[in-house]
Amino acid sequence: MGFARILLVSVLLLSVVQSALVKHNRAEPLGWEILSEKDTTNVKSSITFYLKHKNVEILKATVGAVSYPYSPSYGKYLSRDQLADLISDETAIQKVMGWLYSQGVFKDQIELLHTKDVIKVRNLDITTIEKMMNVPLSLYKSKFTQDVIARSAYHYNVPTGIMQYIDVITGVSDFPTLFKRDKPFYNSYMDRINKAVIESDFGDLSSVSAPY
Repeated sequence: MGFARILLVSVLLLSVVQSALVKHNRAEPLGWEILSEKDTTNVKSSITFYLKHKNVEILKATVGAVSYPYSPSYGKYLSRDQLADLISDETAIQKVMGWLYSQGVFKDQIELLHTKDVIKVRNLDITTIEKMMNVPLSLYKSKFTQDVIARSAYHYNVPTGIMQYIDVITGVSDFPTLFKRDKPFYNSYMDRINKAVIESDFGDLSSVSAPY
C-alpha cells in the first residue's frame, strides 16, 4: 500500500508538471498571471548573459586530474582567477559589451562577474529590453507572493553575430520557480495531496486540483 501511495503522488506531481508546460506554452506559467493593463513606464528589469566558455576540454581534464587520487594534480584546485583565465573568452566579452553599448546600455548598468563568463545588466527600461531582445514584454504577477515581473511569451531574438558568443540569456522569457521560492505554498499543496490519498484510500481524488 505504501508503494502504491508513493506511485499515486508521483502521478499527481507529473500531472502538475505537465500542466505547467502547457500553461507556459500559452504564456501563462504555473503560478503567474498576466496583468491585463500593461503600464511599464516606471518598471525596471534586469537580464543576464551567460557567455560560451573556451577550453572546455581542458577544463574537463583539469577537473578529472584534481579529483583523481593517483594524479600528480590531485587536490591542486584552480583559483578563481585561474578558472577565469581558463574559461573566459575576451572576444565574447568585447563583442557582447559592445553590442550592449550600441543598444543604449550604460557602463554603470553592466557588471562582469569575477569568472568573466557572466554579464549582468541591471535597471533596464522595458522598452530597451524589447528593442534588444526583439520581443514584446508583459507584466506578470505571482499568485502567491504578489511579485510583479516583466517577461515575454516569446523566445528572445538576438542577432546571430552576437548570439554565437552566448549560451543563454535569462530574465526575458524564463520565470522564477515558485516551488523553490514558496515553500509554504509547496508544503500546503503536498499536504492536500497526502490528506486526499489517506482519506480516500485511492478513491475519488477530484478535489485535489493543481495550484493555478
